[in-house]
Amino acid sequence: MSAGRENHTVSQIKSYIRANYDADVRLDDLSRVTGRSRYHLLRVFSKQTGLTPHAYLNLTRVSKAKELMDRDLPIVDAALSAGFCDQSHLNRVFKKIYGITPGQYNHSAAPAA
Repeated sequence: MSAGRENHTVSQIKSYIRANYDADVRLDDLSRVTGRSRYHLLRVFSKQTGLTPHAYLNLTRVSKAKELMDRDLPIVDAALSAGFCDQSHLNRVFKKIYGITPGQYNHSAAPAA
């Protein structure tokens, strides 16, 4: 497959994930959208981004949850709105990416009284 088609496949995957981050995104969905096999799209996406589609989905979700928390949405509501099944799942992924929990992030971002 040419580099141009591989770039297009990666762009399609990223666009689909950004548009559907709050849904249950599966490899079969990405395969259907791109017209590529699950294994091929995994290989191409990982090669170009250094991430699996699932890791990219988690990054997208955490970014959205962080954005919502910055707008003073409670953590549990931000988690659910960003596509996490519960606040605990957001906590695990957020801490893995940022090194702190969402609660710690909220306290560090809060203005001093």
